[in-house]
Amino acid sequence: MTTIAIMGLGNPGPQYDATRHNAGFWMMDQIASLHGCLWKESRRFHSLTTILKKWERTALLIKPLSFVNKSGSYIKPLLKYHDCQAEDMVVVYDDIAFEPGKMKVSAEKGDGGHKGVRDIIRQIGPSFVRFRLGIGQKPEKMTMPAYVLSKFSCTEQAVMNDNFEFFAKVLQRIVDKGVTHAMNLSNKRIKSTDGQ
Repeated sequence: MTTIAIMGLGNPGPQYDATRHNAGFWMMDQIASLHGCLWKESRRFHSLTTILKKWERTALLIKPLSFVNKSGSYIKPLLKYHDCQAEDMVVVYDDIAFEPGKMKVSAEKGDGGHKGVRDIIRQIGPSFVRFRLGIGQKPEKMTMPAYVLSKFSCTEQAVMNDNFEFFAKVLQRIVDKGVTHAMNLSNKRIKSTDGQ
């Protein structure tokens, strides 16, 4: 089976830790920590990578070291090196359309206004899977750049942490069973929440 690439988007540097725009990095760090994976820097591909072999397919976890808006800069040669196609990639990133603790899986969509996703589409096309993590709506008086670079509140971060187990379950379902199965799992949860 081919390796599946999972890229979490974020900005490098400790000053960006726990910011909304780094939700993708947070997810990658949580997955790596859970499975005892160690990050290695690839200067050739300007990224941190690690290999996860505990699911049904080998997963290449990626944290690009370019800033979010340039997330696609090295992805084409990186995928080629690991013999992955765009269809074998999941991109995990922040989305203001959902509250913290919510997520959505989709495939072959547009960029939704996310500049990092737009840059990836520019490099490899739109056929990768999107794994969108909610970061909440922007306050009316705040600019978008200021908002996405702001940190989660303690309450919001706790909600993210509480939901990580489900996020990880959906991500593993993509790897093991495919995007349709993952979307079904995610949608079941949305329906059960709506029915409460």
